[in-house]
Amino acid sequence: MHLLVRFARVLILAAVVGCASCNRPPEKGDANLAGVWLADMEGRQRLLDLKADGTYECVVTPRTGVAQKLEGRWEIKDRVFTETMIRNSVSHPPVPLISRAKIVAWSEEAFSLHYEGATQAITFRRKAK
Repeated sequence: MHLLVRFARVLILAAVVGCASCNRPPEKGDANLAGVWLADMEGRQRLLDLKADGTYECVVTPRTGVAQKLEGRWEIKDRVFTETMIRNSVSHPPVPLISRAKIVAWSEEAFSLHYEGATQAITFRRKAK
């Protein structure tokens, strides 16, 4: 009987570990993350093009006003998404400007980031081709 219980525990542990690795967040250069993603954020839309070489282009479009184009580099390490902005078409903050966000959810079709200092996460959905 004890052997059967131990075997069941091992199977459950293997299933949990297996599921966790299947839903792991991608790492830099992961082909699953490269692509075009879209987020609606409090009156603005953010179109984020993540490239497999670690660079990104982003267009932030407000409901009114001028669209803003951002460019830079991105990477993921230990479930933290780091973007280093090197160009901004509208304002001129000191560059490079580094932003970090914890990956709080991930799937093939969407991921959610919670940026440092933000009150809520932003969900990006893969843009249809």
